[in-house]
Amino acid sequence: PFFFDLQAGSTQVTLKSVLEDTIEIPTLELTGLTIYIEPQQGTGKYNYDVILENIARNREKEAEEPAPEGEGAGGKQVRIGRLAIRDIKVYYKTKVFVTTPTHVDEIVMTDVGGEGKGVDLGQLTSLILTGTLSGIANELPGAIGDGLKAGVGKLGDIGGAAVGAVGGVAEDGAKAIGEGVKGLFGGSEK
Repeated sequence: PFFFDLQAGSTQVTLKSVLEDTIEIPTLELTGLTIYIEPQQGTGKYNYDVILENIARNREKEAEEPAPEGEGAGGKQVRIGRLAIRDIKVYYKTKVFVTTPTHVDEIVMTDVGGEGKGVDLGQLTSLILTGTLSGIANELPGAIGDGLKAGVGKLGDIGGAAVGAVGGVAEDGAKAIGEGVKGLFGGSEK
């Protein structure tokens, strides 16, 4: 099956903001997220490991390549005041069974894109995936949850967002993410 499925999303943005280099989005709400975590046959890894490795590789490339300078350079950037991901269901598969879904009510990220020029759509996708995986890691049992925490932890800064989770997700994980977000994409912690 798929890794990540989203039922609905909603936002409001002003026309003026869309015409600027950085699009300001006060609130973005994503609802009905389903995530399937399963082992990759013969590798000893889970599907999220491959995704996190790709995110790390992309961040390394971004760090090595100088950012384009000047007006309009690098394409549109986005800053989101509050990103709420609601009604999250996580199915995980072990070698033996598939679980009933683990449910997380809500994960909230604030100041996505920070006070700087914002983030591009690739960075935004990375932030949403990483923040969501971090938010659900404490809800998953044993080796699956521990492996996910370690994988997200290897990325270091999530960048440009403070993350908090509601609905049974341990606060310490969300606080650690919030403390680690300073500066990766010019963001600040709030």
